[in-house]
Amino acid sequence: MMRTDVNPVIDKAITLTQITKSLYSLPLRYGQNYNFAITHAFYASIGTDPLKIVAVRTPQFGFQAPIKKEFVSFPNVFGTSDKGIEQLKFTAHKSKKPKVHKQQ
Repeated sequence: MMRTDVNPVIDKAITLTQITKSLYSLPLRYGQNYNFAITHAFYASIGTDPLKIVAVRTPQFGFQAPIKKEFVSFPNVFGTSDKGIEQLKFTAHKSKKPKVHKQQ
């Protein structure tokens, strides 16, 4: 499954934060595996005291399951255009190139 066309509007994964609006960004390419992870720490305080860490980052264990049938999955991938943010729908078949369908 190789893709030769590139569309910068749809070929980017972006993780958002409230402060900077972008935590991490990278171009997406078909035929490439991507792994992402987020860890959490817990903070607490009483009254108006500043927050203090009360538990270290929670352990996160991940694994790559054996791939029996290759497929493309991009849950909650958004593309941006002059019309705003659009959620894209990806479909792929084993013998065909993946197609992108814009939601109307």
